[in-house]
Amino acid sequence: MHGYQYGGGRRDLLYNAVAGKKLWNSEYSEGDASGVPLASNLNLDFRWLRMTAWCYWQVLDSGGWGLIQSNPGDNWIGTANPKYYVLAQYTRHIRPGMTILDSSDGNTVAAYDAAAHKLAIVSMNYGTAQWITYYLANFFSAAGPIRRWITSTASGPKYATYADTVLDNKSFRSWFPTNTIQTFEIQNVLIEPPPPELTIAQGPIKGQVTLSWPNWATGYGVVAVTNLAVPAVWVSVTNNPVSSNGLFYLSLPVSNLPGAFLRLSKP
Repeated sequence: MHGYQYGGGRRDLLYNAVAGKKLWNSEYSEGDASGVPLASNLNLDFRWLRMTAWCYWQVLDSGGWGLIQSNPGDNWIGTANPKYYVLAQYTRHIRPGMTILDSSDGNTVAAYDAAAHKLAIVSMNYGTAQWITYYLANFFSAAGPIRRWITSTASGPKYATYADTVLDNKSFRSWFPTNTIQTFEIQNVLIEPPPPELTIAQGPIKGQVTLSWPNWATGYGVVAVTNLAVPAVWVSVTNNPVSSNGLFYLSLPVSNLPGAFLRLSKP
């Protein structure tokens, strides 16, 4: 399903009407060289239209219409308008295969690359210059580092990059001058915890083994089986572990292990 969305209409109603089908915004353009309307409409499309493709109609054209100043009839190409760099904030960082996340903010688009464990956040500030703070508490982990790119829709940087953003306890902030757009790429972000690893080591006394696993893995328990032939019947190890230094520990006599194969299981 495709359509020419531009600036009007209830995007959410269109999305609901074609639910289950891929939706493309196959034509968008306007004559504002700054890129401010472009960013506004892209943010609306990402939030409400939830398109899987988006096309700017006039890449090369004169005035404010083109991303790049051009008059094809005269074989002339000039400089890029600011809207070229505004669009780059989206197209260079929100890539095919990423998952669009709900940012809970109409001026911000968030996308996650599960393979690279990378979060991209694109934010436009239309009004008064301000600090904007981002909270990543809903992610299992966010270690960084962060790199940012900034574009001014008037005078100022067009696509400058910096590595000056500090991530502290799953939050960071950045200064936004009026009518600027920034992208932040945060590395080493996990939406959900990875499968916990079970480690086995020699126990504190002879004839014992010590099992350990991360203590964030609440609800997991150790199960054992004597062999892996199908159907394998895994038996729960009912001893209670102790928690220390970020790990659960469980020490057992080797003779009491209910099987030769051990793993973690969550009901």
